[in-house]
Amino acid sequence: MVAQLAAEDFTDTRARYLVLLAQSAVEGGHTVLKVLDEAEGDPASEALGRSLSLSELPYEDVSAAFQQSFTALKLRRLGVEIQETKSAQAAAERAGEPDALRNLLMRSNALQQERQRLLKGEQSPLPEAAGRAHG
Repeated sequence: MVAQLAAEDFTDTRARYLVLLAQSAVEGGHTVLKVLDEAEGDPASEALGRSLSLSELPYEDVSAAFQQSFTALKLRRLGVEIQETKSAQAAAERAGEPDALRNLLMRSNALQQERQRLLKGEQSPLPEAAGRAHG
């Protein structure tokens, strides 16, 4: 699953360029979000995050701002995954596939729990908890 980022979502031309590069990477079969998830807490990535700030406001706590950016991306990704799972649930229900429906319901539950953890500011117990719930 990949979050859908549009170059127009960013005001910084560097960020727009990076989004276009990321979209090209995805089209080539690379996993950009895994790279973003692994970059969390990396000083070099924090420097990049500072340089690609989406606002002109100075940050007193750059690390917290960087974390919030990653959280926003993760929430966006989860939102897309939740919608896709709901669509798949409806299709499985129409097709009369109880096993697939049960797996999708469990995945939906895991995604919702991960979303709630992020909204509360809690850390995920497993870094790829929502990603592993595929059924």
